[in-house]
Amino acid sequence: MIKIKLPKPDVPIESQELDVLFAMQIFGESRLDDRDEDHWEEFEMKAGVGHVAFNRSKNPAWWGKDLRQVLLKPAQFSCFNPNDKNRIKLLDPLAYEPASVWDACYIVAAGIIDGIIPDPTLRADTYYDESIKAPSYCTERNFVKKIGKFYFHRLYLPAPKIK
Repeated sequence: MIKIKLPKPDVPIESQELDVLFAMQIFGESRLDDRDEDHWEEFEMKAGVGHVAFNRSKNPAWWGKDLRQVLLKPAQFSCFNPNDKNRIKLLDPLAYEPASVWDACYIVAAGIIDGIIPDPTLRADTYYDESIKAPSYCTERNFVKKIGKFYFHRLYLPAPKIK
């Protein structure tokens, strides 16, 4: 059984335990769809958002050499940006959402780290939310798939090998 951990409000975001920091990224980037009726799609979105960071961490490059560096790389995951409206919510998620929302984010983060949750994005290394204009580097050529409100793209990583 997974023991759900919460962020420590007196500890800076950058110093949170890695599994909690990872759950914070998933919470900050993908939690709003928890009110949708398609719960599988909610789970798959969370797994996709988490796997983009995890895929990057397994392929060190300009975005960082490990998961912590990848998550905290400036301007990569908007919820960690100092001016992002979701940043304040990261240290006290239960003040903004029901416990079930944080729990789902933490379980996905722990499952990805433990290798239990497969990558639904086929090694995507970037995504964007449909509510914003597509970044110029996200093209039809590097598009992988859409999950819920997210478009996933593979800009740098090779496609997974088919077994």
